[in-house]
Amino acid sequence: MNDITSEMILSVCEAIQNNENQATFVGASTRLYTEKVFSFAVARGLCDRNVAIDTRGELAPASSGNHLPAITKPDQFATLLNDMSHFKGASKTTLEVMNLLPYVFVRSIDLRSMRWQDIDWDNKLWEFSPTKGEGREDMVSHLVVPLAIQSLSAYEEYKQLQVIKNMYLHRCVPQAIAILAKRL
Repeated sequence: MNDITSEMILSVCEAIQNNENQATFVGASTRLYTEKVFSFAVARGLCDRNVAIDTRGELAPASSGNHLPAITKPDQFATLLNDMSHFKGASKTTLEVMNLLPYVFVRSIDLRSMRWQDIDWDNKLWEFSPTKGEGREDMVSHLVVPLAIQSLSAYEEYKQLQVIKNMYLHRCVPQAIAILAKRL
C-alpha cells in the first residue's frame, strides 16, 4: 500500500467520474472508501500514511443535493424499462437485479440482500426486513412483497439448477447464467 500515491487514487476516481456509465457520486464515493481503507491500514501498521486524505476536495462532490422526481407517465416508464433491458454497462448480477426491480418495487439493497429462506414459494411471497430505517420507530420493520411470475420463473430456474449454494439469491446469478448457457 505504500506504493500507492494520491495521484494514482485521484486518477482512478476521475476516470470513474468521467465514465459515461457512472454517476459523478461513484468516483467521489470511491475516493471516500479508499480513504477509509487507508485509515484502516494505517491503524494496523500496514502502511505509513493515508495518502487518500490528500485527494479531499479534488473531485466533483458525491451528492449534488438534487433528488430526481419519480416517473409517473406510462410512456416515460416504458422508455426507462426499455433502456434498462438494453443497458450493458454493468455486471451480469447487477443487470439481473436491476431488471427485477420493476417487478418488486423495493430498494435495490433489499433486492440484492434477498435470501432463499425468505421466499414463500407456495404463496408466491417474499418476506423480509428492509435495511433502510432498521431499528427506527417511524419505519416499517417487516415487508411482504408479492412475486411476479417473471421473477418467480427466474428464481425457480436457479432452484432447479441447484444453484442454492449461497444464502443470497443474487450472489449465485453468475453461476446460474453459466449453467443455463451450457444447457442452450
